[in-house]
Amino acid sequence: MAIDYAGASTIIKDGKIDLEASYDVVRKAIQLFASPVAAKLAVQDRFEVGGIIPMGGIYTFARDRAIFKKGFAGTRMPAFDDDKVQAYLIQRIGAQPVSSDISNFVTKFNNGSVDVIFAPAVAYKPLEIYRGVGTKGGVSRFPLAFSTMQLVLDRNRFPAGFGEKSRQYWSSQFDQAVVAVRKAEADVPASQVVDYSTEDALAFVVSQRDLRVELASKGFYDKQGLKVMKRIRCSVYSAASECSNKAEIDWPVVAAQP
Repeated sequence: MAIDYAGASTIIKDGKIDLEASYDVVRKAIQLFASPVAAKLAVQDRFEVGGIIPMGGIYTFARDRAIFKKGFAGTRMPAFDDDKVQAYLIQRIGAQPVSSDISNFVTKFNNGSVDVIFAPAVAYKPLEIYRGVGTKGGVSRFPLAFSTMQLVLDRNRFPAGFGEKSRQYWSSQFDQAVVAVRKAEADVPASQVVDYSTEDALAFVVSQRDLRVELASKGFYDKQGLKVMKRIRCSVYSAASECSNKAEIDWPVVAAQP
């Protein structure tokens, strides 16, 4: 769902990431998708989202913190074969893809086969990401997105109405999940965190918005989902500059091919 899209849940205030407000966006989105009014958004063909739980911001972990200044062109990044968006982004920034999967991408980071990885803070200690970061590396303060874990059901195997009840139960577990997520984020040593300047932070937010629009226009992202997420962001922080324009709300109509 669109909660996970690049920057779709991120709130920036005074050039700094506001994690409390950002998690409030995630909360409102999960509550919306768990409500009966949004039931159609949770269904595709015979499959249905049976629950969403927050896993925290997706942070950039680098073996050399200089990467955050010089950029990612030429850096080696893990590439999952089944992630088309990831493949597109790696090509777009000029990075070098290294074939990987969920079981080995951290190992490749820790042994130096890749230069950067993207993961939530809840993976930092359990997967020993700190070994790859070492003393020269760093962790970006800005999350690329806010990740969730989603339960997907085969509707043919469950009674009618089960999916809605399941989504509501998972939604009720939000606070408990966020407590664990925020503790994991706080456990990342401050000495490893790399901050952005106010100017870079604002430019980062604009680039993420432009990227969402680009990916939606190419069919990678769902336009309706992005519209929903922007409305939620603006309900949480209406003073954001993006709330004064129609980007991600009004999408140009693509003429049908003859």
